[in-house]
Amino acid sequence: MANRMLSALEPLLGDWNVAVSDVRFLKDVTGTIGGSAILTRDFDDAIVVMRQTFEDERLPSGVWVLGADDDHGTYSAHYYGSDDVSRLYQMSFANRMLELWRHAPGFTQKFAARLDASGGVLEGEWQSCTDGMNWHRDFRQVLTRR
Repeated sequence: MANRMLSALEPLLGDWNVAVSDVRFLKDVTGTIGGSAILTRDFDDAIVVMRQTFEDERLPSGVWVLGADDDHGTYSAHYYGSDDVSRLYQMSFANRMLELWRHAPGFTQKFAARLDASGGVLEGEWQSCTDGMNWHRDFRQVLTRR
């Protein structure tokens, strides 16, 4: 990769099957909602782009643009969803642990997932907080390499 910091994200690149479960905001869903994610390098290897789709249209498809700030040694992730939502997250990936987080008035979010030793399964969950104190699981997410 052209950007030296983004080379650390190499284990995340590729085609993935996505399984989402325990979706708090979709009460009528039992079991798993399937989908797919593709992570690729783009813009002369300066960024990583993830395109994500789901089989249930109530979960928005989205595009994630992952980038690095060389001066600060940090990552960011910009999300753009089919539901007209866009958000900016801070991000880290170290020791096979992927974390994303954002702090916004009235709606703070975080995601934590671990990439298994084989590099074939990334498993984690999204959480949100609306009152500044109490976190709630939004959904579990498992990506399995194709």
